[in-house]
Amino acid sequence: MKLLKQHSKVRTPVGRIAKLMKRSEGSPRQKALKLGIGLGHQRSMLGSSRQLLGVSASK
Repeated sequence: MKLLKQHSKVRTPVGRIAKLMKRSEGSPRQKALKLGIGLGHQRSMLGSSRQLLGVSASK
């Protein structure tokens, strides 16, 4: 549990977490889902659309 929370904060890819835990990729995802922790972070659509449009995040 502690390991999942730490990796969630630093946004470690799920594949790397799975290798550290010697589990399949689905195992940490399911455990995180039960604990209510976000794993497998992806870039937000808002950020990627800003890049496509060439709009800066700072105003």
